[in-house]
Amino acid sequence: MTFTMRKSLLFFFLFLSTVLNAQQRVVIAQANGDTLYIPIWQIDNISFENVQLPTPSKPETVDLGLKSGLLWGSWNVGAESAEQVGYLLGWGNADSTNLSKDAKYFPLPNFTRNITNTDYDIAKAFWASEENPFWHMPTVEDFQELAACQWEWVAEKRAYKISNPNADDESLRENFIYLPVTGERFGEEEPDSVDFGFYWTGYKGSADSTAVYVRISIVDGEVVVEPTGDETSGGEEQGDGAETGDGGEPGTGGGGEAVVPTFWSIQDGFRARHMAVRPVYGEYKIPVSITSSDAELEHLNASIMTRVEGEGENIKFYIAYSNVENFVVAEAKKSAVYLIENLEELFSERIQLTGLDYDTKYYYRAVAIVGDNTVEEAVTHMFQTEPDTRIVNLGLSVKWASRNIGADSEEESGYHVPWGSLTENGYPYGGSNHISGFADYDLATAVWGGEWRMPTREEFEELKRYCTATQEKVNGVSGVRFSRNHTSIFLPFAGGRAGSSIQNAGKVGYYWTDEGSTGVAYVLDLQSPIYDDFFTMELSTKSLGLSVRAVYGKNDKNNFIENPDEGGDEPGGDTPGGDTPGGDEPGGDTPGGEEPPVNPIAEDVEAIDLGLTSGTLWANKNVGSVNSSEYGEFYAWGETETKSTYLLSNYSHYNADFETFDSPYKGVKGIQGTEQDAAHVIWGGNWVIPTPTQFSELVEQCTWEWQNDYNSTGVKGYIVKSKKNSNYIFLPITGYYNGASRTAQNRGFYWTSSLYLFPADWDKAKQAMEFVIELSDNENDMHYQMDTSRACGLAIRPVKNK
Repeated sequence: MTFTMRKSLLFFFLFLSTVLNAQQRVVIAQANGDTLYIPIWQIDNISFENVQLPTPSKPETVDLGLKSGLLWGSWNVGAESAEQVGYLLGWGNADSTNLSKDAKYFPLPNFTRNITNTDYDIAKAFWASEENPFWHMPTVEDFQELAACQWEWVAEKRAYKISNPNADDESLRENFIYLPVTGERFGEEEPDSVDFGFYWTGYKGSADSTAVYVRISIVDGEVVVEPTGDETSGGEEQGDGAETGDGGEPGTGGGGEAVVPTFWSIQDGFRARHMAVRPVYGEYKIPVSITSSDAELEHLNASIMTRVEGEGENIKFYIAYSNVENFVVAEAKKSAVYLIENLEELFSERIQLTGLDYDTKYYYRAVAIVGDNTVEEAVTHMFQTEPDTRIVNLGLSVKWASRNIGADSEEESGYHVPWGSLTENGYPYGGSNHISGFADYDLATAVWGGEWRMPTREEFEELKRYCTATQEKVNGVSGVRFSRNHTSIFLPFAGGRAGSSIQNAGKVGYYWTDEGSTGVAYVLDLQSPIYDDFFTMELSTKSLGLSVRAVYGKNDKNNFIENPDEGGDEPGGDTPGGDTPGGDEPGGDTPGGEEPPVNPIAEDVEAIDLGLTSGTLWANKNVGSVNSSEYGEFYAWGETETKSTYLLSNYSHYNADFETFDSPYKGVKGIQGTEQDAAHVIWGGNWVIPTPTQFSELVEQCTWEWQNDYNSTGVKGYIVKSKKNSNYIFLPITGYYNGASRTAQNRGFYWTSSLYLFPADWDKAKQAMEFVIELSDNENDMHYQMDTSRACGLAIRPVKNK
């Protein structure tokens, strides 16, 4: 009995022990391979937080009297004194929070360029400020210059004392810095190889996973020659180990104590290795130079040869130009932007400037963008375009033509065309609002090109308000001469054509303005004889054939003067005219002359408040449209001009030689508000292409009503109505261009400002995000589409903030 009872108690205790031993534990596998086991009853709670390393005091600058003028920091990033090692960080880990290794290394999966003076520059991130903006990581050349100084090993500090006994300024010869040996860390808490110094440069290595560093060596205080072949650390391959410099020649002064710096070498190392950073101070000298030649002129185009020299990757370059001599590059116009994927020594390209103005001085210089840095040509060049005898400067808001469209002299009537027609026998344009600058409807733009266009009502009224009007005859033809500051234009009484006959010639002058409405348009009516009411604005049937007198200048309704300058210092002469521009002869559907631009400036665009949470205001019409029911013009993503065909071969952001796409603007905003934003460039102000987020807000916070015949226009699309107020916009279906034809005309395609980027194909993005509308199975269908080539032509509906 006793035995049995003891046996039962033994089993009970064994069972209890088994239950207790079965309690769960938290298992933590550390990056160094160790594992921690913590019983759950010892844990109160578990949380995660980012640990930001503290920012120590900034180092002082030390002037060693180097030829470059560069100043070196007195200690390493993260140190508090000259002999301290400081932080050991992965290359590009500017926020110092990442201590991982191998594939877990970030902040970027792949660097394509040097990081010196960029957001990934560790020294810049820690030390740069508004007061001291020029801290940055050293370049390879900076270390090579330092190698030519005197190096002394100081055992008690475990550092090299570096001075420059050959400095031109004798007072600087006593200055010095300490460069300690640091060791390196590779995913471990404690550093390894502590008898070596490892210092990052800001230069990218030979492979995408490597960067260039400087390694210095000591063994028992004796200088050794450092091998430069392949090396590994922590079992990871370090690249090709190619030596790119041997440190240069030593300094020769200082009593023979100098160390011959053959013990240091420049290596390619895996970016996830953690090394020290010694900052330098001075304006970063980008290793690229750019120059341009004198311009070669052909009509209103200029051709400029540009040379880019140096070494680097993904370098963009262009010509910045302005009619202001001391212009600021960031505010100047620019040519097309070219891309050099890999510059090894020299690259040259002939750059074209198009659409220049007549009789204008232009100043220009070449510009290169290397990473986050801009290099400008030191010399500013100048050229002047030829004058145009058709242009007369009365000192008003725009310049005026010396004769009517279709005329060879100032007294000839020229063409008599219906409003919005490009031929005398054509049909009038049925749309409303302004057509000035539309090559499809504006006779002046279509025939003469450039910035020639039909006048607005306000521009005609300037003639009456600021000029002296006299009736006279020129070669027997009656008309009115408008004079100001010894300069004048003559508008003949050209009459008008009704049917096949010209009526009231010699008695009345009828001149179209660019402003129309349903069936009618505004006309300047000049009556003979001249009394107070000789000059009136009337509404006329669009089908009548009337004259067109062009103005020269961009169409900006805010540009009209209230008190014009009394100068008029660029007159066109008292009797302008005499030349015969190409394409003035009538006949055919499209008169000849220069190929005009087709993008109009925004006229009467309205910003509609739909009560959206973000405060975004939506335009009431598309870019290039006269009213809300028109689909407007089409643009390739990132381009600001329309084309007759939309192909990869003529897409400005595609490099056919390298089969790569220029994609500098990433993230949600993408090109929004940049020089590649067509809405911003064409309309100006705060108008921009919407982001995908702004389109999403439109879907979520508005009601969408499909229209088969919007306002009896025959146009299909959606009325997008606010849920908070009575406001709405209309988005028409548009189709899109792929090549020379508009396709998918039963759907609407609108660009967003964002690229669609596959993570594995980041720098070769071929597609951009578009917003698509259609009626699918009698249900609303609004969605994003991400498989459309950026080279296709799509519509744009701009937005702006309150």
